[in-house]
Amino acid sequence: RATHAACVVIHAWYVEALGELLALPALADPAIRVLITTSFDKEHAVREALAAHGTNAEIAVFENRGRDILPFLHVASRLLDEGEQLVLKLHTKQSVHMEHGDRWRDELVQRLASASRHQSIRTAFADDAKLGLVAPEGHLLPLRSYLGANEANVEYLHTRLGLHRPLDGATTFASGSMFWVRLEALRPLLDAHLDTWEFESEAGQIDGTSAHAIERTFAACVEDAGFRVSAASDACGEAVI
Repeated sequence: RATHAACVVIHAWYVEALGELLALPALADPAIRVLITTSFDKEHAVREALAAHGTNAEIAVFENRGRDILPFLHVASRLLDEGEQLVLKLHTKQSVHMEHGDRWRDELVQRLASASRHQSIRTAFADDAKLGLVAPEGHLLPLRSYLGANEANVEYLHTRLGLHRPLDGATTFASGSMFWVRLEALRPLLDAHLDTWEFESEAGQIDGTSAHAIERTFAACVEDAGFRVSAASDACGEAVI
């Protein structure tokens, strides 16, 4: 099956922020497959943004449930079936409940997809077959300290997926849910086929949803599948000062 060097999956909810993601150097590489997920009411604006940037991308439209997480699971499962291997997951994160939401998004994106990094990270995956997930340095956080209102949902997910990673161990999670991932390492999560009904209706929740629990489960899933989680700086061989 024909596959690409990598795929970039962008969830476009705040469409006004999509332009800066479409301008990333990685998206200009013809070997990169670009997919945009969005909701039905945003589809027209997304198509306009793609046309304005001259970006060739596939669009997958879903009900507004599960934030950026559920659309990603749907698309990732299909990509794995189609033989794709490596995905960069991004979204138009605003974190409107935070004063510096835009700055946070920019930091996450630059640590994963800047001109100097996206190729280095792809090379790291090619060189290390056990590298499963790469998250922005400074945003791989200890799960136990950041469970908050998500503990019951995370415990349920671990049981549902058959994960063995202890919640009180060294398990981390990629805060902000932007990362590079080897799709094979997400198989425990993708094979669960989580469905729309398992996600709450959207009501502006800032914590405690199924999407927040899955955000805290990606890295544990990767490690349970026998793969390694790394900070982007380490994957690029850069020292963090």
